[in-house]
Amino acid sequence: MTTPLAGGASSRGGITRRGPVGECGGRPSSLPKIGHRRSKLKARTAPRLTPRQDPPRDAAERGFTLLEVMIALAILSVAIVACIQGFSQGLRLLKLAGDHQQAILLADEKAREIVTPTAGQEHGAEGRFRWERVIREVPMPELVVPGQPPPPWKNFEIMVRVQWDERRQVQVATLRMASTLETGQPPGARR
Repeated sequence: MTTPLAGGASSRGGITRRGPVGECGGRPSSLPKIGHRRSKLKARTAPRLTPRQDPPRDAAERGFTLLEVMIALAILSVAIVACIQGFSQGLRLLKLAGDHQQAILLADEKAREIVTPTAGQEHGAEGRFRWERVIREVPMPELVVPGQPPPPWKNFEIMVRVQWDERRQVQVATLRMASTLETGQPPGARR
């Protein structure tokens, strides 16, 4: 049994339902069924967005601003320039090390090719390297005994300097003993 209440409400078995004003005792025929009514109510309660309104986003969903992109590009460009300069410096040092190694090998070769040293000076060029070899006798006063003949050998210093690129140079120096005997035997050998 349905009991009409004031303001368009009705009561059925102790449960009160509110309906549109003017409804007496039941659902008017102009209203849709309850299932359809709920879907219409949901559609009315959802906020409508205009094209100018964006849904609120948290910081993780936001994009980057132009300023942030510009700062990131500036930092990236500085890092790339530093890397390129590091690589070019490494290549320059590699070339310099190769030139230095070739100069040392040339100086060592020029010092070793002397079999019987005699005091003097020589110079020459090989490729882009210029070399100079100076041979001088090194005095040994501690081996000279007064009243005795001089020792049967002499000590020579062989110094080779190799230059390249105007301001680059290496120098190799070594000592070599040479016999003063006419027989060609090494010092200390027995006849």
